[in-house]
Amino acid sequence: MSKRTSQPQSKPPARSRKVVHHFCSGGIVIAKAEPAPNVALIEVDRGNKREWVIPKGHIEKGESREEAALREISEETGLRHLNIVRHLTTQRYSYRERGDRRTHHNTVYVYLVESSAPDEIGLHMDKVEHIVDARWFPLAEAKRIVAYPNNRRALAKLEEILRSA
Repeated sequence: MSKRTSQPQSKPPARSRKVVHHFCSGGIVIAKAEPAPNVALIEVDRGNKREWVIPKGHIEKGESREEAALREISEETGLRHLNIVRHLTTQRYSYRERGDRRTHHNTVYVYLVESSAPDEIGLHMDKVEHIVDARWFPLAEAKRIVAYPNNRRALAKLEEILRSA
């Protein structure tokens, strides 16, 4: 009878952190005003604080980046008469959510969008639970109040474009 010797059990491999990729689209919406255009921002309720940001959201399956930008802007601001002027910038950033071991990598395509009916803002907003308001702001004020540096950089790029036009 052969004697079986037990091999020391090795520990299972450490769980690797999963990476999740998100592709989003949105835009800086402008309405003509003198001396500079007004910019549409949305106010987002994060639970413990509220933040002003540019409208954006996930690109749905079968949707182009431009279609997603127009849909998300319309849902989040209530603006319906929109026209994409040009691609403004592509933002990339990563984050981790509390209690989630995964790293989220976001790629956001930001477009310059013009509204031909600025009075619509807030009128036709879809019920998006975390969005509490949508308003027009002068460009300088929008740059000052947006919550994230990538939003400020996109607004600065818009300002550059307007200066050179």
